Amino acid sequence: MAQNVESKIKYLLDLKQLVVSSTSTWESALQTKRSITQGWAVMLFTVITIIFLPLSFMSSIFGINNKDFGSADIMTLKEQLSLTFLISGLVVLGFLVIAFSRLLNLFIWMRNVLRFVGIYLARATGLYWSWKLLSR
Repeated sequence: MAQNVESKIKYLLDLKQLVVSSTSTWESALQTKRSITQGWAVMLFTVITIIFLPLSFMSSIFGINNKDFGSADIMTLKEQLSLTFLISGLVVLGFLVIAFSRLLNLFIWMRNVLRFVGIYLARATGLYWSWKLLSR
């Protein structure tokens, strides 16, 4: 009798593991589909940017008043382009320094840790579920 109960328990555990495995496989496939959709969206955005960025750059260049285009005698096109590229380069360099700064990454990491701890505490105390019920 004990062996019969033991074999049935093992059988039930095997079924439970099978259900968990198939559920995780289904969720993985769903996540893969979402990733593919997001990849297509990013590719579309990239193609549109590749098309319209040079067009907007050229229209802004020809919209500048300078000596070379016969307008006012403010600056030459060469001076304006060098100033534009200098300012753009400094802005891009500044943002790259910020993006790869260790201090900024530390603040982002600390924010994520605090968010995780807050979510854990909210779930452990039951506040999360009561908030979910109230937000319905």
